[in-house]
Amino acid sequence: MNNSLYKYYPEDFGELTVDVLHMDMVFDVYDDRTNVKSVLRVITWDEHIENWN
Repeated sequence: MNNSLYKYYPEDFGELTVDVLHMDMVFDVYDDRTNVKSVLRVITWDEHIENWN
């Protein structure tokens, strides 16, 4: 069993190859859950990133 406080940590990811332009987040908070919708706009430095949709 993992006793970490968080599921992911910064060292779990490599160096970013993008600059973040803008992030929109909408939170719907309920007594038993929280739903989050987010849109992240980035620009790549010089390499192609596949569309994840």
